[in-house]
Amino acid sequence: HDFNNMLAGMLGQLYMMKINLQQDEVDIEKVVERIAAVDQQGRLAAEVIEQLMTFARKRSVRMQRVELNRLVADVMHLHRVSIPENIQMQTRLNEGLLAVRGDVGLIQQMLLNLLTNARDALEGCVHPHISITLMQFKPDAAYLTQHREFEDRPYACIAVSDNGCGMDAPLLNKIFDPFFTTKEVGRGSGLGLSMIYGGMQTHGGHVLVESEPLQGTCFRLYFPQLCEQTVAEPVPEKLMRGNGQCILLADDQPSVLDVMRQALESLSYKVFTAGDGEQAVQVFSRHAGKIELVILDVVMPEKGGVEVAEILREESPDLPVIFHTGYGEEAKLEAVQTWPRCATVKKPTSIEALSRCIASLLS
Repeated sequence: HDFNNMLAGMLGQLYMMKINLQQDEVDIEKVVERIAAVDQQGRLAAEVIEQLMTFARKRSVRMQRVELNRLVADVMHLHRVSIPENIQMQTRLNEGLLAVRGDVGLIQQMLLNLLTNARDALEGCVHPHISITLMQFKPDAAYLTQHREFEDRPYACIAVSDNGCGMDAPLLNKIFDPFFTTKEVGRGSGLGLSMIYGGMQTHGGHVLVESEPLQGTCFRLYFPQLCEQTVAEPVPEKLMRGNGQCILLADDQPSVLDVMRQALESLSYKVFTAGDGEQAVQVFSRHAGKIELVILDVVMPEKGGVEVAEILREESPDLPVIFHTGYGEEAKLEAVQTWPRCATVKKPTSIEALSRCIASLLS
């Protein structure tokens, strides 16, 4: 639903841009505004795809600074469509900033699993209700004595609760076991809660649950809170231009190859292109000594990007290499993780980020 809305917005802006450009007097400012709108929608669409790939377990864990206020709000917005309209939803966000070190996609997936379980637990409930609350939690001495797994430090707590069927004590003792489920065949894999348990361990946190039959359930996720109180202003992306250096660009998608070639040429680079791995090796051989950096798609016909890079590095050991990688291709890059003058950019990448990566490797 969200993705279709983004595509509709992009196509509408492109249509209006075409109309504007056909007029006798072109409003350049309006065209630039429409281009910026398409760019923003494209970036949002890429974020949606990343979330979908995370839910499908097609990407590795990437730990970074995460602001939970924004993340929880985004999750509720994205997944409200999957909750029946008769269920009342309530979100309470922390007044201050709560930041943790975590993987955005993994936290989103854990929250999605909890929301799905809460929804299923509300079947037949007269006044169904789900609430998600974000708050800071600082355990006191008594709590630390009772819960020895906690440390004497502040935590960010996300609580997901419902007023559904609830669970008794014997059931609570089994809910985190892999493949354990109370749902009928076809409605649950039994992996959702075990994934949450493992995910909280990955984040150095804890998950606690309270429930009683017919009284509802509350899951609390405790993440170690980052202690900084200030937020750095976002640094605008800056284009880094070249000075006529030669770059070999290899990608098997003609549309990607063409637009990236044009972008690199606009940055004052000379670009040689190849449509597959074998052609990339041939182009490099024909222009031996001229090419100063290569950008390789990881998955290509004939030879993949890693295989091509290994061949080129035999001829030129110090050749800078940038791998252009899609989702789920991290394992293919394990062999080159320790290479010097080597970088990875994830599709889709901004031209600004790519330009900085090129400039860094060439310097």
